Amino acid sequence: MPRQDLGRASIIESEIPKVYSRGGANEVFARVKGTANNAFLDLLVIDPDNNQYWNPDPRSYDSALDKGTAMINDGEYSSRWIFNIPSNARTGKYKALILLYEDLFEPTKTRQAIAYAEKEFDVS
Repeated sequence: MPRQDLGRASIIESEIPKVYSRGGANEVFARVKGTANNAFLDLLVIDPDNNQYWNPDPRSYDSALDKGTAMINDGEYSSRWIFNIPSNARTGKYKALILLYEDLFEPTKTRQAIAYAEKEFDVS
């Protein structure tokens, strides 16, 4: 059964450049509005061969503890962070998902994606 206390936030703005360069720093942006506890933004990039590259927002994700740190209480949270496409990556059309996760500590101790924005971009 879905939890009633989740999914009370949405991604209201996101920016992913139309063209990314391989081997260089590329920027992503997202803005969230609503309520979410222990939340974090994450970028999932899928290449033409269906390889997946994950890159969480370093301001809202604590990699040492593997958990979200953003506490959004009927407000907004926004962040810009850098994503690197490997220099040996294929060129072509890629898919990007900016996801908003909320960590669940009880009873499941897992996390759930509560919102996402999807875009396509080219890698040159």
